[in-house]
Amino acid sequence: MQEQQRLMNLLIVEDSPEDRTTIRRYLLKEQSSRFILHEANSGQEGLARCEILQLDCVLLDYNLPDMFGIVFLEHLRTQLKQPFVPVIILTGSGSERIAVQTMKGGAQDYLRKDQCTPELLYHTITYAIEKMAMQRQLAAQRLELEQQRHAFSMLVENAPDIIARFDAAFRYQYINPALTRATGLPVENFLGKTNQEAGMPEELTALVDEGLASVFATGKAGQIEYELPSPTGTYRYFQTRLAPEFGPDGEVISVLGVSRDITEVKQTEIDLREREQRYRVMGETVPYGVWMHDSENGLQYISRSFLTLIGMTLEECKERGWFHLVPPDEVEAVRMTWLHSQKTGQMWEQQYQVRGADGQLHSILSRGLPIHDQQGVRKRWVGVHLDMDERKRVEDALRESEERLRLAFSAARMGTWDWDISTGKLHWSESMEALLGLKSGTFGGTFAAFEALIFPDDLPRVQLLVQQALEQHTEYQAEFRMCRLDGSICWVITRGTVLYDDKDRPIRMIGVDLDITERRLAEQQATERANELEGIFESIS
Repeated sequence: MQEQQRLMNLLIVEDSPEDRTTIRRYLLKEQSSRFILHEANSGQEGLARCEILQLDCVLLDYNLPDMFGIVFLEHLRTQLKQPFVPVIILTGSGSERIAVQTMKGGAQDYLRKDQCTPELLYHTITYAIEKMAMQRQLAAQRLELEQQRHAFSMLVENAPDIIARFDAAFRYQYINPALTRATGLPVENFLGKTNQEAGMPEELTALVDEGLASVFATGKAGQIEYELPSPTGTYRYFQTRLAPEFGPDGEVISVLGVSRDITEVKQTEIDLREREQRYRVMGETVPYGVWMHDSENGLQYISRSFLTLIGMTLEECKERGWFHLVPPDEVEAVRMTWLHSQKTGQMWEQQYQVRGADGQLHSILSRGLPIHDQQGVRKRWVGVHLDMDERKRVEDALRESEERLRLAFSAARMGTWDWDISTGKLHWSESMEALLGLKSGTFGGTFAAFEALIFPDDLPRVQLLVQQALEQHTEYQAEFRMCRLDGSICWVITRGTVLYDDKDRPIRMIGVDLDITERRLAEQQATERANELEGIFESIS
């Protein structure tokens, strides 16, 4: 039993009753159960229908009595805010100028009425809908990637550590506001300059340049420690982790530096040094058309865009096909799945590569559906070629962004959280769960579950600080202990920002936690050693 297909809403905007009747007859002849047809005899009526109907495609006559097709397209995109409704232009005469003009205006395709056949009309509509669906998906993926970049940028801009990127000439490409908080120096003094050009001390410049030179030369991460003057005039100790960032050719193209203030550790015990690994790397489907294969006569039609891609004519494809352009290690799998679909009548779907006219391999996804006559006899196959290269680039960029973010937080022993105040739901990142020894996805996911992990003596103070941040519109900052899964105690420093609705009610708080257990242990050891020395001196005196 074949899966029932969703009915699609199709609007015919055509002032000629005869042409509307012909189009309706064509569509009913080719696929009677596929479309729900709507009609409009003017541009204004068509726009009104677009505003109230959830349309899958529009067939638009270019020469309407009240407006040209290009004006209709402009209204559809700008006033009705419907950029993802596919539009196919119909015209009584061929004109390259009109075709180019309407395609630039947002139309998906262009058909001459005197050359239109039921099959061509149906396949053009199918191609336009498939093409627009891929464009919607690509737009959604790009939006998700941009949102991830924005979230990562916010975290970096608010991170307590100094984060900087250096090019091959040791110039600052980026540096976050933490530098100003630590030194009082504005970020603008460093961008596009080396440390020497920015007026940094000669000894510090030499140390940083030496570390950068080593990372660029070896491709291996390095670490340096140094002093920086603070806004109060005192010097504070910093530890900087330098990590290579590689280009596509494997060469180091830039170096990422993450600097942390370790003054407290240095002051309590000079030979106790924190070791860190911090990585942060910041980093971005268009269909190739339709094809038609006749059960008796073989290949009948391929869109020009695909023929251009592979550098062949339709006649050449009819004679030779295009499987010879598929890499040898893939061609057998493509051939077998195609033969299997022909034998069983099941949809054909196969992703593979073809060598284009440019000599490069292009990844495509081919899909084909069988078309039957009224007696159920399979007459032909109709399918699409979809360009997977752009989609793969977006997906790879998303995965790379997520992996870089995860590595950066894991190396820095940092975690992020997002609290929905109205529902009490609390989302932790994988790195946040790892700080407490929890497996990914095992955190309870509520604010109450978070409170249960706070060391009991610290819970009232944390609750008070959270309440003050919500009521006083201040930043949430706290330093407290939490209980790990293995029963051990860890110290964290947390920083969060509250978001409010248009009625000034707190609705969300997002922030980061940083594991400072090593620093706390170092301070404790130093204090205990000082107490021991004090006891010895008291006993001597």
